[in-house]
Amino acid sequence: MSDTPRTDAPCLTWFVTRITLPPVGKWVLTHGSYGYVVACRERDGKWRAQYVDYETGEPWLQGGDGEPDYWMPLPPPP
Repeated sequence: MSDTPRTDAPCLTWFVTRITLPPVGKWVLTHGSYGYVVACRERDGKWRAQYVDYETGEPWLQGGDGEPDYWMPLPPPP
């Protein structure tokens, strides 16, 4: 993936993870080789990702399978 943030997603600002990381424990939208995932960075530096169960539509959490290349803050809740 290049160092140029993607512009085809509905967002205004992407941050490159090699330059800056979100605060520990803050949920953000990420993009990497696996696509778009809501995730947060843990104290040990690993990413924790939130996925959706395709049968129930309910979110569930598991460790991330890859490192995100980009991240952006999530919008405030409605």
